[in-house]
Amino acid sequence: MNELPVWHIFPDTAALDRQLAETVAALLGAAIKHDGAAVLAVSGGKTPVGFFTQLSEQRIPWQKVSVTLVDERWVKISDDDNNEGLVRRYLLVGAAASARFVGLKNAAPTAALGRVECERTLRALGAPEVVVLGMGDDGHTASLFPDAVGLTAALDPEGEGLCAAITPSQARYERMTMTIAGLLRANHIMIHITGADKKALLERAQGANPMELPIAAVLNQDRVPVSVYWSDTGGSYE
Repeated sequence: MNELPVWHIFPDTAALDRQLAETVAALLGAAIKHDGAAVLAVSGGKTPVGFFTQLSEQRIPWQKVSVTLVDERWVKISDDDNNEGLVRRYLLVGAAASARFVGLKNAAPTAALGRVECERTLRALGAPEVVVLGMGDDGHTASLFPDAVGLTAALDPEGEGLCAAITPSQARYERMTMTIAGLLRANHIMIHITGADKKALLERAQGANPMELPIAAVLNQDRVPVSVYWSDTGGSYE
């Protein structure tokens, strides 16, 4: 039987961001002590900005941390909608600037053409110790959108690919996303959401069809423990 996610509920986003940052830092620190290095995979959007800021201030050996993304819009790194730029502005600052960043965007003109190189990059990087996911109003997570061509393969937990090129019909840009198989290599998964509507949607996704609410593929599995960090107010996630 699939275990239910563990919910951590906070009175405001400041408390949420602080506790999530401390928890992630502790997990990374423990992994570094045990293995000598650790990989962190994070999401873009507005919701994680406060968390990034708090995490950047945590005292861990950042030079032994590799940071990557669970998905990326296939736009220039200098573009305001690029997730790598967001991570570099808010997370990889101060002491955390010594972490190694491994992006999903490469020089290929399209995500589809860049997928093979991205696959090699993710395999060389190794499995994440921690994955921090968001969730959209349509139940997507990473760039696993409910209406996307290729979603069935990307949601296969036994699939061989760690990443997939996705073009959503209801959101801008072609994207590269970790597949469910790629996400489930992690040792810990955190879902970071805010607002009453998101809470209700995530509760509805428990046991739902992942083709309709892709976040359900994260919830309806028993390989990786899932924790939910929620407060009633906050930013947005695409």
